[in-house]
Amino acid sequence: MNHINNTNNNMNKIYIGNLSFNVTTDDLTKLFSGYNIVNINLINDRITGRLRGFGFIEFASHEQAEKALTLNGQEFLDRPLRISPAKPR
Repeated sequence: MNHINNTNNNMNKIYIGNLSFNVTTDDLTKLFSGYNIVNINLINDRITGRLRGFGFIEFASHEQAEKALTLNGQEFLDRPLRISPAKPR
């Protein structure tokens, strides 16, 4: 049963890439202000601790995650976003 729950959670999650190395979770919260965000996970380099320029956002529903995909290519902090459905680990 856990496997099914993990699959459903991935349907609510997006990958967001080409982020500025200075982006914060507050920046992304503002970008997705009309959405019900469950979690934002920005990925840091293990050695330097710097942001790697991508992360994952989990929404309360699959519909919200699908709607967020429409922002793919939008300029954000002077960079075009790359947004796609998150793939399972």
